[in-house]
Amino acid sequence: MVASARSSVSMLEALDRARPRFTDLLRAVDDPTRPAIGIWTIRDVAAHVATNWEAYGEFLAGRGPRLDDIFDHPQAMDEMAKAEPEQDVRVLADRIDAATTAWIDAARELDPNQRVPWYTGDSIPITVRVLAAFQLGDFLLHGYDVARAEGRPWKLPKDEAALVL
Repeated sequence: MVASARSSVSMLEALDRARPRFTDLLRAVDDPTRPAIGIWTIRDVAAHVATNWEAYGEFLAGRGPRLDDIFDHPQAMDEMAKAEPEQDVRVLADRIDAATTAWIDAARELDPNQRVPWYTGDSIPITVRVLAAFQLGDFLLHGYDVARAEGRPWKLPKDEAALVL
């Protein structure tokens, strides 16, 4: 369990390091209407990450949005991003900062192998550690999407990418 707890701490530390890189990038965006990935603009990416973090906080509390079928996940993420009324990526960055900090604080109190509900409820077992990896991946990959759309550099730290994998 010592190695397990240590890797969880590393994951939470990685999230805490990746968060400001991502949110600072959002705050520096010149044009949030630029296409970022697929049909999503930079603003849509920011809305996706913000609403995801807020949902992930709910999952740690044993509740949160549910999908009837895991194959509905991409469409649900698109609908959540498009339904988000906030248009200012700086405000979304503030929400991401707050939700990430709250999530990390709550996750520190839990066993990293504790199963928690996810969009699929209990049908697919998800642990606190896996939720953290999903979110770290969102920071890394969507940071790349935003940076590329803005013509800015974006680094994928090897240690953080390894944690996601």
